[in-house]
Amino acid sequence: MVDPSNPDRVWTTHSGYRAGSPLPHVHAGTDGGRHWRDLSGNLPAAPVNDLVVARAGILTS
Repeated sequence: MVDPSNPDRVWTTHSGYRAGSPLPHVHAGTDGGRHWRDLSGNLPAAPVNDLVVARAGILTS
């Protein structure tokens, strides 16, 4: 997903679990996706299918 107000700000989610890992996966980049950081934090162990950029750039799922 690309931030509609800043094309360098991007996010990705993984709806399926990676092999051997029951954790959700949400990542963000501020350079168009050249580098990523993990935003998964303490999300419950469930796939993440969608993100929405709310006001002030806050993410909701």
